[in-house]
Amino acid sequence: MLLTPLMGLEHENTLTLSWGGIWQEDQYLSPLKYSNHYLSIQNQWRQPLLSKQKDSLCLWTHTGTLRIEGQRLYSPQYTNMMYGLLLEGGWGAEYNFIHLIGVRGFNLFLGPYLDALFCARQHATNVNKPFSFDIILQTYARLGVAYAFAHKQTSYRIGYTAQLGLLGCMFIPEYGQSYYEISQGVTHGDFHFASLNNCIQFRQRLCFDMQFKRSAWTIGVEHFYGNQHANSLLFSRQQVAIVIGTIFTSKTTVRKFDY
Repeated sequence: MLLTPLMGLEHENTLTLSWGGIWQEDQYLSPLKYSNHYLSIQNQWRQPLLSKQKDSLCLWTHTGTLRIEGQRLYSPQYTNMMYGLLLEGGWGAEYNFIHLIGVRGFNLFLGPYLDALFCARQHATNVNKPFSFDIILQTYARLGVAYAFAHKQTSYRIGYTAQLGLLGCMFIPEYGQSYYEISQGVTHGDFHFASLNNCIQFRQRLCFDMQFKRSAWTIGVEHFYGNQHANSLLFSRQQVAIVIGTIFTSKTTVRKFDY
């Protein structure tokens, strides 16, 4: 999500908590599909790239994200449990087309984004292969729109962002390979070139931000879909969640959303 990019805007952080449903398939651990809920906390920061001219329009911003997530899933038969811990971080740059649109408060942005994901899963009843890991390093195309407006002493912003993985690399063990064997030496067959052909990573979020006199808050929904396959193994994950959080900047005084 993006404020209308004006020079002088300080470093902005959006700290959010997400809770929702997750549907997952990990054929390395089990042929069954698992589902339940997950909880995650995320901090996203953004800041315009500085310009030599004070108060000039900034067309580039850079943004970063850190995310930690806990998952608890079970099979449809309610007999097998699976637990997951996900760590994710990324950084990107965005070009703002506000100067071409010409509508006050409305912005469209597009840019590259680099994301690193690590997810560890434990199967409660699988003795031979109790653990599974997702390791994905991928470049994304990131697109978003935002519209900000003010009303009396408050200001508001509606934003939508979407990012799609394009190229990168990923770790997928060979079929039947145990992690004991992997610990003895990783082979070239465990790492694969990732593209839209074998690794789809898509995330989107719709949020509504509210700026009050002394605080700013955000609510929204997010959706993630991931699907990667290699070595005759399929890994897929889909998540839908409610998002709530707070927005704060490094300024000592609260300012309205730029509009």
